[in-house]
Amino acid sequence: MGKPILGFKISYPFDWNITDKDFVISLKAPSNTAFVTFTIGNLTSYSKSNLTLEQYSSNEINTIKSVQSKRVGNFFKLVDSKPYLLSGQPGDEIVFLNGTGKDSTHDYTKKLLAWSIVDGKVYQIKFSAKLSEYSNYIQTIFYIIDSFKLL
Repeated sequence: MGKPILGFKISYPFDWNITDKDFVISLKAPSNTAFVTFTIGNLTSYSKSNLTLEQYSSNEINTIKSVQSKRVGNFFKLVDSKPYLLSGQPGDEIVFLNGTGKDSTHDYTKKLLAWSIVDGKVYQIKFSAKLSEYSNYIQTIFYIIDSFKLL
């Protein structure tokens, strides 16, 4: 699927459902147990439009930690944070766990976020699945992320 107006193209499994709303594209696995969201935003929508990738990444991680930790009874754990090439552009990737853990099954969600800043635009990809389903989809997710190409 290409979005020339937004400047990228991406491949995804034929049986996944797609929702396309302006600057947000969502993909859902047929079983609805895995979700991938692509968002594109202008860096100028942030308070400082001249943020470096490192500053943006730090802000993004701190915001996620803050939002997740403010939810009553919520659990948050940053699992990994590392540099990542998104469509050949320098970026970052984080993996974290969150959820309520209200019962003995600990209904945690595992999320992977990758982003890059190119020409003042922030390209972000988020994969989310229940912890028990995450490993079932991760190879497909890397296929989708690796297919993401800026035009």
